[in-house]
Amino acid sequence: MNLKYYDIDLTSDINRNRKDPTYQNPKTWPNYKEDLKKYMDYILTDEPKVLLRVYDGEFWFLLGKKVGNVGKRHISIKINENIISKFYQNSLKCDKFLSHLTVFPRGSMHQLYKSVYKEKKIDYPMEFNYAIVITKWIFKHYKNQIGLIGGTEKIKVIKELMKFESYRDYLGIDIFSDYISVPERYSCDNVEKIEVEIKDKLNNSKSKVFLFGIGISKLYLAHKFKEFYPATYIDIGACMSGLAGFLPKARPYANNWVNYRIKNYDYSKIDKMDMDKKEHIIYL
Repeated sequence: MNLKYYDIDLTSDINRNRKDPTYQNPKTWPNYKEDLKKYMDYILTDEPKVLLRVYDGEFWFLLGKKVGNVGKRHISIKINENIISKFYQNSLKCDKFLSHLTVFPRGSMHQLYKSVYKEKKIDYPMEFNYAIVITKWIFKHYKNQIGLIGGTEKIKVIKELMKFESYRDYLGIDIFSDYISVPERYSCDNVEKIEVEIKDKLNNSKSKVFLFGIGISKLYLAHKFKEFYPATYIDIGACMSGLAGFLPKARPYANNWVNYRIKNYDYSKIDKMDMDKKEHIIYL
């Protein structure tokens, strides 16, 4: 059953979490669509801010466990208490804290969330960060004023995609105003080094908004972004892969997303997510 209460205009959602008890109850997040509008209005304010989203990968990392892709993609060294403490404390310093409805009581992620963040309140559902990209809302309101902070290989392919008019037309922009790269894998191994590099690159920035997708290293790094350069920083997670042509339609609200790819491009170093054979793909 798809309870339409949690639908978002201009999207289609076939994510399996829509079957979770939290998504079958309007009381899980009363005023869902109204709060999305409030969130959009908040994004449009001029004050510098960092909007962080956390979910299962972050939870396992903060428990010191290399579950799923934590050890394959995010960190190669041992996760010790010193690392956990720094990442956890920094994650609490962001302006808005977003997670999934499944972390609420009766949800499949409730106990995992509580084991890390205890009774911490969620400001907004993290799907809101996906929705503003998938609906192109963010591109409409900040046309040609958006920078990207993402994995090296994703940034490379997005730069190449931006050479194609049809891709630019799909997003509704002419340029991304800044590109900042971080290591594609194991960015948590040396976050202090990455911090210095991002700070240096942000010193020469001109964007009003940055969309970032840098994996679990964001827990340590993200709250500092606005100190380095005053802007709005939005954690878009898997949607950074979408901009690079690899957003599975089974991700939240992504069923109608079109993945643009380049013929004969070497995608061997790109994280291909959990794509299946029936994705929406256009080859350029």
